[in-house]
Amino acid sequence: AALTGPLLRGDVSTVRGHLAAMDRLAPRARELYRAAARREIALAIGRGELSADRAAELEVALGEAGGA
Repeated sequence: AALTGPLLRGDVSTVRGHLAAMDRLAPRARELYRAAARREIALAIGRGELSADRAAELEVALGEAGGA
């Protein structure tokens, strides 16, 4: 199955936007989003579809408090 979306593209800004929206609208969903995102990042790296540098930037965004 193909992976698509902001994580595969390395779109840090969109990921931050998702986290900010969850903080406002569904804060309890944030940890689920982060877990799923980290799994997708690992899959994308394993498939050679995401660089280690971009993955590291995504991990920073996922770890930021408040999603900002």
